[in-house]
Amino acid sequence: NKVEEYPLWTFLYEYMKLNVQSPKVRNGTIKALLVSALHNLNFLFKLFLRVYLIDYLLAKEQTNGNGDVSTTGKEVELLVVIAATVLPFATLHVCDYQKLSFGIGGGSRTKLQEELLKRFLDLRETARRDMDGGDLIVAMTHDVDELVECGYMTALKVAHSAGELAMVVVYQALAPIVFHQERRYLIIAPLLFIPVVLITFMMKRRDATAKVEKERKECHMKLLGFISFVAEQYRIIADYNKRAGCVADCEADIKALNGADRNQAQVMLNNHYFSPWIALICVSCYMYYGGKALLEGAPGTTLGMFLANVSVIDTVGSSYGAIYRALLEMQASFDSLRHITKVLNMPTDLLDRKAANRKRRARTAVMMNDLKDQFPDASNHLDLEPILLEDLEFQYFKKGFQPGTFKQVNLLGKVALPQGTMTIIKGPRSQGKTTLLRILGGVFLPDGGLCFIPAHLRVLHVSAATFFYRGTLLENVTFGMEKPKNAEEAGERRSRVQKIMLKLGITQHLMGYFAADDEHPWGKVLSQSECQILNLTRAFVFNPEVMCVDKPTALFNDIQAAKVLHLLKEFVVQKGLEQDASPAKRRPRTCIMTTDRARSLDIADKILEISNARGIEESNGTFDMEENQNTTEQGTGSEPLVEEA
Repeated sequence: NKVEEYPLWTFLYEYMKLNVQSPKVRNGTIKALLVSALHNLNFLFKLFLRVYLIDYLLAKEQTNGNGDVSTTGKEVELLVVIAATVLPFATLHVCDYQKLSFGIGGGSRTKLQEELLKRFLDLRETARRDMDGGDLIVAMTHDVDELVECGYMTALKVAHSAGELAMVVVYQALAPIVFHQERRYLIIAPLLFIPVVLITFMMKRRDATAKVEKERKECHMKLLGFISFVAEQYRIIADYNKRAGCVADCEADIKALNGADRNQAQVMLNNHYFSPWIALICVSCYMYYGGKALLEGAPGTTLGMFLANVSVIDTVGSSYGAIYRALLEMQASFDSLRHITKVLNMPTDLLDRKAANRKRRARTAVMMNDLKDQFPDASNHLDLEPILLEDLEFQYFKKGFQPGTFKQVNLLGKVALPQGTMTIIKGPRSQGKTTLLRILGGVFLPDGGLCFIPAHLRVLHVSAATFFYRGTLLENVTFGMEKPKNAEEAGERRSRVQKIMLKLGITQHLMGYFAADDEHPWGKVLSQSECQILNLTRAFVFNPEVMCVDKPTALFNDIQAAKVLHLLKEFVVQKGLEQDASPAKRRPRTCIMTTDRARSLDIADKILEISNARGIEESNGTFDMEENQNTTEQGTGSEPLVEEA
């Protein structure tokens, strides 16, 4: 929200500085400026060449001894002038072609898009859930493209136009000396007059321009949001017979966007025409003044100088016009700049996670030294380090309330979980089972207390919700794995995946999909129970040392649930599923899961019970079904991290 409090020109300056700090963009910019300098030098050269061609080569006649007009040497000079015109043009063509490979725009886009993606991946959970998915898409595509083209690339155009104006000054300084003409300071007047008028006009039109740009951006975002809503929520639209209403709403949004487009186009057209009008007025004034002097035969006035000065004034007008349009384009990109700046400055938990990981490593080292003293004969002291929970603190903030307004989850208590055990978390609904599991899985960072998992252990959180992308089933269930190095390794991995899927009770048609390597949006093609089977398959294939699974049997009947529970227990006992090495040579595997099923407790080595009244405590093997009837409103992982007020 503080983005609105700062001038956007400061953010534009920071964006320019970010580009200059990138070696690829900086080197490309230097090359582009050199090419621009060649263009400007060629412009200066052509001004002198034009005067020479008209006033010296074509105007003066040379006669031979008999009084006849002599063209000896003039044809050669004319060919030299033509070559001097064509060769620089060909050179500039080659330079402009090479300029496309300098990678300025691509480098700038890449830098912004990488930073946006990194920021999104490192966001705090509160910030990520508060951010619409469309925000990231718009920022990384439309906003980045607009900012690069209307921001940095436009700044290079400004530099080119400024170079042209500098060449005009050089020409006015050198031309009277080179051609022995009288210096006319009136030609310099447009250099001073035009920018004053353009700046005044731009300041007057700034609010109107910003208004139509903002209205168009709002209409565009509204339409984009509506289209995203229809694409994601089609099922409920169809079920409640709201197709016609959606079409009507979409037509209204499109009509509003078209109106905003028209208003913006009209304002921008008038803005763009102002500069040519000023240039035309200046040229017209000089044509009258200079033309009259030429007709009257004023001293020092030649046709070549007259035409060159007309070209100079026209160039001054066009250069200032280009700068003016560039500034308008930069102003038009301010909405994109504001949005990108807002996303890039959303809060992350990167530093918190860095500090937490350093503490884990330090505590792991200290604990290992202590265990060496206690158990000198143990073969691997790292495997003896327990998972510790001590008086955790966590709170769910409510969106829309004043800072500090939250709902506390009672996670007080001290628990030690040895590696290589099956731990089940039970308790009344909405009192923190999933929240504790997410803290153990690294999804949430606790606000206080201790959650210690030895630093050498890979931890995987398996959510109750299933996630798939368009690709083969093999690609989906091996998502967390490194790509196989060769065909033999790929075949072994496929075989292992297939064995795990068969153990989970995969259906016949699902195995057909797996064998055929079909690509589908699997979340829409498969049933919920089939998606959960694949979700668990992915976790078993990844083979973490600590697996935190949220309600793994919730979607299954008793028979399928028993298979899943048996495999989770086997994962702990055998230290992984379908592994080549002997269990004795592998590290312990630990499974921590939440459940609502009483039968799940039979496989548990440890049972943790959570309640608002008592916090976290070790429990016996009984399961009170009344626990699940409790619907107190304390925070839980099943509700959003940021609640709507």
